[in-house]
Amino acid sequence: MISQEEATQIATTWLQSTEDAEEFFVLLVEQTEAYLGGWIFFYQSATYLRTQEISYAFGNASIVACDGHGSPPVLLFTRVRAEAYVTLL
Repeated sequence: MISQEEATQIATTWLQSTEDAEEFFVLLVEQTEAYLGGWIFFYQSATYLRTQEISYAFGNASIVACDGHGSPPVLLFTRVRAEAYVTLL
């Protein structure tokens, strides 16, 4: 299985590569969940975390870092938490 450290680096790299990443996205590391096939990471709007204004909330966004089974790890994106769980089953 892909290590948590490697999966976290993959998720962080993707978030940092997006437009306005430092201002917009925060990886919620404490909410990371491990599964047999990989890791589910959640992220949120930095503005929402700072202000708690619901209009800035990003929703249930998640990043799934899956074991590539001998290949480089696979990075998947889902908007709904349930999709992330199904991906790793």
